[in-house]
Amino acid sequence: MFATEHGFQNFLLNLKERTKSIREIELERKAWKLDKPPKKSGFLVGFLNFSRFLFALSILYEQY
Repeated sequence: MFATEHGFQNFLLNLKERTKSIREIELERKAWKLDKPPKKSGFLVGFLNFSRFLFALSILYEQY
């Protein structure tokens, strides 16, 4: 595949330049997570809002 030792060294050098280190990949993943926080599902948001509504109703009911 490689005619000379020099060709093999060039191949390794190019491969090294193209591939990112694990540290670089991890930093990119962390930055992506900070830029795009996970979205809550619509069902969960609706359920939490409904629970809050019921809690407010129970407080109002206790006052009368």
